[in-house]
Amino acid sequence: MANPRLDMTKEVLFYLVPQDAESRKMVEENPSYQGRYKGIVSLQVKAGNESKFAGRVLSIGRLKQLSDIVLYLRGLPDQQCSFQLYPSGELMLQDATTGCHTGIRCADSRGNTIDKYRLQGDPRRRIIPMDRSLPIIIWLTSLISFKFVWGDAVLKNIDEARKSLAAIAEAKRKAGGTHFETQRTLNPAMVKIEPKSPNAPVVPVDLDKKPLRQIHTYKVLGEGGFGKVSMAVDLASGELYAVKECKKRTKKTDFKDSWGTLVYLGPEATRDGIMTRATDVYALGLMLLEVLGRYCPDEGSVTHTTAAVWRKKLETNAKLASLREKCKKYQDRPPLRNLFLPNFEARHGRVQSLSDFKLLRPSVEDILHEDLRKRSTAAKARLDLLRDYEPKMLPRDGKAVKNKR
Repeated sequence: MANPRLDMTKEVLFYLVPQDAESRKMVEENPSYQGRYKGIVSLQVKAGNESKFAGRVLSIGRLKQLSDIVLYLRGLPDQQCSFQLYPSGELMLQDATTGCHTGIRCADSRGNTIDKYRLQGDPRRRIIPMDRSLPIIIWLTSLISFKFVWGDAVLKNIDEARKSLAAIAEAKRKAGGTHFETQRTLNPAMVKIEPKSPNAPVVPVDLDKKPLRQIHTYKVLGEGGFGKVSMAVDLASGELYAVKECKKRTKKTDFKDSWGTLVYLGPEATRDGIMTRATDVYALGLMLLEVLGRYCPDEGSVTHTTAAVWRKKLETNAKLASLREKCKKYQDRPPLRNLFLPNFEARHGRVQSLSDFKLLRPSVEDILHEDLRKRSTAAKARLDLLRDYEPKMLPRDGKAVKNKR
C-alpha cells in the first residue's frame, strides 16, 4: 500500500527565532503565533495558516486589519512584509515598504554575505530555498531580526512537502485571494537575465544592468562526462528548472584520470580522456602492427622519425602507383596546442595512414578505426583476425610468410 501523500496544512512551515530584545518583545506581543524551537519561544507559522492579507501565508505590519504579526513600535510601516507560497511550492518573502526596511542576510562559512539571497528587484522579494544549510537572517529594521528556520516536516521529505505546498498555493489561487505580482522591468523580453532595479545589489561591471538570473541548486538529477544536471529554483520567480552545468574540459586534468602506456593509447584517450574497452582493442591493434613489422611506437614520434622518413616508408610499401603518388603529398597532422600531448596527433595520423595506403588487412584496419562506434569489439576482432591470418600463414621456424600484411 502506497504511503499517503504528505499534508502540510497543519504542519509547521517555518519558525522565526528572535535574535535580539526587540524581536523577543514582538514574540511576546503576538501570543497566537508563539511556539518553541529548541526551547526558545519563537514565532511559528503553519502552512495552512489563513492570513488576514488574502493569499498570503503570513503578513507583518502595524495595520491590524491586514497584519497577522502586529508591530507595536512607533514609526514602523503599516505593511512591513509578507510570506507567500508560489505555484511551484516555494516560499517567497516580499518587502512591502518603500524604504527598503526589510532585508535578508545569508552568510557563507567565512561570514561573507551571499548577495544572491538578498531581497532584489521591483518589488523587492526573494525565494527562501528549502535548505537546512543556509543561515537565513531576516531583518525588519536595524533593531529587529529573526533567524528563519524551516519546520521539520518540510526538511524530512522536501519533494513531498513541495507538492503539498504547491497544492495549498493552488487552493489559495482558486479561492481568488492570491495575486502574483510580476517583476517590473523596462525590457520584459530579457528572459536570460534578472531584471535590474535600483534596489538590486551591486553586480560586477561586466554584468551591469544585466545581472545573470540567480538560482539555488537543490540536488543532482544526473551526471556524466559532459557535467551534471541539477534541480534548481529561480530565486526571483520561484520557478523550478533542470539546470545543466557543463564540465570544464582541460586535456591535462582529464588525462590524469586515464591509465595506460601513453604510446598505445587510442585517439579518444589522448584527446578527451575517454577510456573504454575499445581503447584496449586499439592498443591490441598497435601491438599487432609491431608484430607485423608495419609500425613501432618510435616511428610515431616526430622527433625520432620525421615526416619525410615516414613518407618514404609509405611510398616504398605502397603497391599501387596512384598511392605512391599520394604518399609524396603526405603530411603529418598538426600537433595539438595542448602542451601535455604535443605529438599524439602525429602518432594517430601515421597509424591511420597505414590504412589509407592499403598496407593493412581489413581485420587490423577495423581494430584501429578512429571512430569508437565503428571500431571492432574484442570478440569480432578475434574472428576477423582468424579469417585474415590463418594459422598456416604464421611464421614457422623463424621463416616469415610472404605477402603478409
